Amino acid sequence: MLFVDADYPELFSLVKQMLGDDCRIEDLNTSGYADALWIDYKGDSCQVEIKQQGEAVGSIDNLEAQLMRQLPMATHHNLLIYGVSDPSSTGHVQTWRRNDASNRALWIMSKEYRVLYSAWRGKLARFNQRGVCVYEVPTINAAAIQLVEMYRICQTEGLTFNRLIPEKYRVVELDPRKKQTMLTLMSVPGIGEEVAE
Repeated sequence: MLFVDADYPELFSLVKQMLGDDCRIEDLNTSGYADALWIDYKGDSCQVEIKQQGEAVGSIDNLEAQLMRQLPMATHHNLLIYGVSDPSSTGHVQTWRRNDASNRALWIMSKEYRVLYSAWRGKLARFNQRGVCVYEVPTINAAAIQLVEMYRICQTEGLTFNRLIPEKYRVVELDPRKKQTMLTLMSVPGIGEEVAE
């Protein structure tokens, strides 16, 4: 079951279209949780803090404090930021929004913040380093899709890397007797004395 905070009714309606009855709206923030919460297949709790790009950039210190308060509440932590930003000509963060008028494909500059773009990217990298996975998407629709896929992936044990990356055992040794002994001692499946030769 995916729980979404009551402060995000638009996001919840988009998620509900994709998950049906497997999601519920709750008042998570007053309990100290992030904006989305679920339990994965191993029984670990996963939470996602959701922010608009401008909200995150405009109050980065408050965001960091909020994430620190939420860390003890779950096993896995994520930050999902929706909106578009890039560096301005002065090196600061500028955000963009879709044109609400006739042409929704057109993005117009929304606001320029007095935060250096390099400092903003560095702060997000620091969040990743500290165990908070950061995801950025352009719109709230994309945020709903990202949230649903994060939830779905956590419901089963993934085998992607087991399937795509076979285990490779290499021993760089010119002496064939030493190489045979090393491979045998490594207990590599399917390698005995005959195969090691």
